[in-house]
Amino acid sequence: MVWVLPANYIVNKLAGVHDERDIARGFTIFCVVSVVLILNFSVLLGYPGRGEDVSFRIGDLDDGEAADLWKIRKEHLYNGGWGLYQYVVCIGSLFMGTIMLEGIVTSILAKSAPRELEGDFFNAGLLATLAGGGGRVLGDACIVVGGELHRVEGLDFVNCVFVQVLMLFSLGLYLINRFYTTLDV
Repeated sequence: MVWVLPANYIVNKLAGVHDERDIARGFTIFCVVSVVLILNFSVLLGYPGRGEDVSFRIGDLDDGEAADLWKIRKEHLYNGGWGLYQYVVCIGSLFMGTIMLEGIVTSILAKSAPRELEGDFFNAGLLATLAGGGGRVLGDACIVVGGELHRVEGLDFVNCVFVQVLMLFSLGLYLINRFYTTLDV
């Protein structure tokens, strides 16, 4: 809630000055940059010795089998001492970008919806709600697929999730550019 009001304020101010299509393109690029910056580059670039020497420390766990399973699994942590800050700043930026993008996309959707959707039940609001719900389902699917891919030794969970998100934002950017003239409302 704290991030939503400032995001909507920024969108409102930008919409008065710029074309909504350009704002949508800009926020999509902002989200792509945020996703790229959140990736764990030590794993992607394969720095030798990085991410392989860190495992979970489970000293307080009584169940020996669970402790053995966790000790086997090596986790890839952000290195350089700034990984926590990288993650928090990039997640915050990504969240703000998606909130702002949702506002612009909903506005474009409401303006470009066909007249047939101005009925009692089926209207642009319902369409926007369904699109938002579909986006959340897609995000949940990315987390599930990332969790399954994370089972493979050597793959980082953050990268498994956010590479998928990067592909989705890239697809969105392609679609905005492809249908730029159609989005003119």
